[in-house]
Amino acid sequence: MHDVQVEPNWWWKYRQILREPTAEFAGTMLLVIFGTGVNCQAGLSANPGVASSPKGDWASVCLGWGAAIALGAWVSGGVSGGHINPAITLAFATWRGFPWKKVPVYILA
Repeated sequence: MHDVQVEPNWWWKYRQILREPTAEFAGTMLLVIFGTGVNCQAGLSANPGVASSPKGDWASVCLGWGAAIALGAWVSGGVSGGHINPAITLAFATWRGFPWKKVPVYILA
């Protein structure tokens, strides 16, 4: 057997740089979509012009937001830690030793 050394191509380099911000973006996107979706479902179904009876209340809104947070953290947790909130990123950088050079990228994602 010969030892084969493969040099990384241009895509491999960019993929390593964009991996964590993309995971944070996906987690935050799912959080916002599912969370606002449950708000719209509960709010619109309370309108008698839209639905004949309400299809949601505060309990369903709370459960929906809880599921949205869990889904966002599950999607991004394995790659980037599942911050899905700039406040979490700042707290981790301040007290847990998260690298400050990654903070702006996580906040923008």
